[in-house]
Amino acid sequence: MRNLGRAVIVRFGYQADAVTPATADFVRPPFYGFTPPADPGLQQDPVLGGVLHNSRDATEGTRELQGGQLRMSVPLDLIMLPHWLRMALGAGVSSGAGPNYVHTFTSGKATLPSVTIEAKFASGDFGRYEGCVLNSISLPMRKEAAVSRLDLTFLIRKHDYYGAFLAGAEAATLTRQKIVQSRGIAKWGGVTISNLLDTTFGISNNCEPYNTMSGDDFPLEIDPGFTTINGTARLRLQDSTFRTISKGNTPGAFNPILTHASDPTNRLFSLNMPVTRLTAQGPGVDGPGGIDETFNWESEQTDVAPTLTAVVKNGTAAAVYGY
Repeated sequence: MRNLGRAVIVRFGYQADAVTPATADFVRPPFYGFTPPADPGLQQDPVLGGVLHNSRDATEGTRELQGGQLRMSVPLDLIMLPHWLRMALGAGVSSGAGPNYVHTFTSGKATLPSVTIEAKFASGDFGRYEGCVLNSISLPMRKEAAVSRLDLTFLIRKHDYYGAFLAGAEAATLTRQKIVQSRGIAKWGGVTISNLLDTTFGISNNCEPYNTMSGDDFPLEIDPGFTTINGTARLRLQDSTFRTISKGNTPGAFNPILTHASDPTNRLFSLNMPVTRLTAQGPGVDGPGGIDETFNWESEQTDVAPTLTAVVKNGTAAAVYGY
């Protein structure tokens, strides 16, 4: 019998440190796609002088080090979102009171949590990925009849295959609050950009393996590097307003907002970047139809504010997220 993707189960748990697998409070997220890392590849050993059949065929290689990337595509779900933001930005701060809790996350923290991710592919066939650190998040935003998606990329410390999940309790599954693409707007300087067609948002932690001389074939841990927060914006050409902003290198506050239809005021996801710069790509004319123009954008910190403050309002207390 062929195994089906619909039967696959993925779950994750926060680790106490970079090297110890999670032991409790595992969470099962909804997801669209799951791509585990490949096994270490083979690297040729260019040794000379051995006894060989011929001088051109490959010789015995050595295995590369463990590590690699694990990718997931998940719905933009206000209930799960604080988990992803905690992994990408560090622990959040909770405010408000039930039922209208507010979770706030800021960029620039020195450390990020490590997580254990497990996947059940079939009965007796389980993958375990330890010491995972969320390296990047990508979120495209446009008006269409579909649920918004986050694309997640983890760097992993090591992985292997087992016959069962790790021992440990799973957290209760909460009612989902998925946001559809058509619920998005974006503001520049506090004013809604009326001619915005689509935008992308991305966080990159620029992580790298920390390879100590530890006598094994996997990193000691995954270290975060310098954070990059950027994306693109495509606008319907109406005038030169944003091109003038780009030409003058004039920073502005960029604020994409996605809301849930049940309560747009108290169920939302807001990305607040107080200092953002645009780079116009030029209004390309490709035919007799309408003209669009694309801008790259990149955000930065100031002496009083981080690059990004992300706010989630979802009616769920911080205890669920472990911070």
